[in-house]
Amino acid sequence: MLRSDNSDNAVFAFSYLTGNNGIDNSVRRSKGAYVSTSNKRYKTDPVAQTSAWLRIVKKMETVEFYHKANEADEWTLQATEEVFFPNNSYRVGLAVTSHYSSHRAEGTFEDFVVEEYLFPTSAPSISTAPTPWQPNVDIGEPQRDGEAYYGESCECDVVKGSGREIWGSSDSFFFVNDQFASSSIESVEMQIQKFDNWRLNSRGGLMMRSTNDDDSSFVFVGGAGRDQGVVLLSRPNSGAPAEHHKMVYVNNKNSMWVKLAKNGTDIMAFYKEQEGDEYIELGTASMEISSSIQVGKAVTAGSDDSWALETMETRNYNVTLV
Repeated sequence: MLRSDNSDNAVFAFSYLTGNNGIDNSVRRSKGAYVSTSNKRYKTDPVAQTSAWLRIVKKMETVEFYHKANEADEWTLQATEEVFFPNNSYRVGLAVTSHYSSHRAEGTFEDFVVEEYLFPTSAPSISTAPTPWQPNVDIGEPQRDGEAYYGESCECDVVKGSGREIWGSSDSFFFVNDQFASSSIESVEMQIQKFDNWRLNSRGGLMMRSTNDDDSSFVFVGGAGRDQGVVLLSRPNSGAPAEHHKMVYVNNKNSMWVKLAKNGTDIMAFYKEQEGDEYIELGTASMEISSSIQVGKAVTAGSDDSWALETMETRNYNVTLV
């Protein structure tokens, strides 16, 4: 098992041998979320398996699950999942559960080994001169044009965005924003009335960003697709890899209030489920900031499909100045 911490609702990736149903794997992608399985169970029939070799390989946010019957066999890839561990920090170990509160299960393990996997990453891109500020802009050449308008049916502000993702060393998304002197911004908050879709890497929420360059520094807080909950992302410097700080399950509608509060180059992120609730601190991230800063709503479809476009419904957007 790979696990973010020892809490009972932590993010994890787990490969395991069941009592009667063969080899399976499961993940919890955000803190407090429901567990999901890959539905790629491997089972030997008609005799139930009592032993197996298991292997988990983590390559950045990609987790690969392997199995084999004997030590001399080649590894077989069973499933691949995407799991973002907070600040890319996690624990590695062996786990046993009986599945029944009245029973205690026992597992016997041999040849447990933890090895570093050196996974190559792309070099940061080299930026040209900063792109000019635009209030509604598609950053990183998304497949489809973004949209922003008032929705009569929902009585809310609607933002639609395409794009590959907000991740890696460059981003692709739609950004509805205002530009301010960086010393004048105190905070920004918004109600995400609805961001309910099934794209795992889609994101919709608030962003503070240095420029319109696709590799710009930023801090983002908002909804993660497939009802994973609220997520905090950042890129500390231009061209650096983005960082996943924390993701917490909120509800099965992916509706929430989110807030970013600026203190110098440190940006604190908060969330709450209902308007009357107290804000809960999600974390703090730092970003490179010049004399101006762009603040607004960001949506990415989290897919490179040519037709991908996701929708965020918002209300109560408010920027507080010093």
